[in-house]
Amino acid sequence: MKTSLRIITGFTGALIAFESLALLIGMHGVIKTSPWLTLKNELFAISDVVLGAALIVLALNGAEARSGLLLGLLVSGLVSHGYRAWSYLAGIESRFIFNLPLFILNALRIIGLATSGILTLFTNS
Repeated sequence: MKTSLRIITGFTGALIAFESLALLIGMHGVIKTSPWLTLKNELFAISDVVLGAALIVLALNGAEARSGLLLGLLVSGLVSHGYRAWSYLAGIESRFIFNLPLFILNALRIIGLATSGILTLFTNS
């Protein structure tokens, strides 16, 4: 895996994992009665922690650039985060993204995932 791909994938993974972990801790430890705390939203946040951790591990280990696992993680992350952006813009009830700062952070995640995906597809291992 080339250095630029490793850096972008690792940084994106860290952004996804640690922001979602902070969101979970904040919602469970501080607010506790938030309407955001639905099963769907908690599963999104937990899956983000797992996705982010997996991206970090792959980046640190220098995984094969065109590995099916890496591409699968990137595609699933793009679909998941794309759905969240759509649900925010459509005003869906109990959406994951509940304010503009989270929408912007989600957009940064999408940019990172897409950049990693493009580099993965066009990088010679």
